[in-house]
Amino acid sequence: PLANAGPDQTICEGDEATLSGNGGGSYDWSTGESTATIIVTPSSTISYVLTVTDVLGCSATDVVTIVVQPLPVASAGPNQFILAGESAILTATGGGTYAWNTGETTSQITVMPAVTTTYSVTVTIGGCTSVDQVTVFVDEVPTVDLGPDLEICAGESVTLDATITGP
Repeated sequence: PLANAGPDQTICEGDEATLSGNGGGSYDWSTGESTATIIVTPSSTISYVLTVTDVLGCSATDVVTIVVQPLPVASAGPNQFILAGESAILTATGGGTYAWNTGETTSQITVMPAVTTTYSVTVTIGGCTSVDQVTVFVDEVPTVDLGPDLEICAGESVTLDATITGP
């Protein structure tokens, strides 16, 4: 027989790979499985051996290697607190390319949300991705009211009664 375990594959950590063997009557994988096609989820790079046996009892082997790439560790940075009308600078780390849910593709972006908003960034390295989120909390600018304008004569004093509305 002519054993063929299929081409080597590269997957991301946590993903599965489908291995398809051909070339004979019966199949015996190094995993202990005995079907032509198997699904594996290795946690690190590993090689699988396929032994193919024909009806005469002759056998051949082939090896397929699954390269497991680690996932990037995405970080969108810490949550931020701003006042309405202010901007926040968000800085992502952890990877080769960045894709924010705003459409921007740089590691650092400036946002000016009108209300509390959660932003997400997808970090990609070698086809493997990881996502993280950051929330920008927006507080209203407080309003201070000292009451109506007053006129006083020189030397007189007045008591002001201030009220604050808002956060």
